[in-house]
Amino acid sequence: MRIAVSSDERTGVADAVVEALRERGHEPVPHGALADDERPDWAWAS
Repeated sequence: MRIAVSSDERTGVADAVVEALRERGHEPVPHGALADDERPDWAWAS
């Protein structure tokens, strides 16, 4: 299952959520600070 994941800050928690989704067989789709080509500010990430 593809699951959108967003954060306004790249933290250990955000990375752990993405990794946990991958371990469970899902395809995380990163947004905000988790994506290199997107704006990281909180309003955009939300």
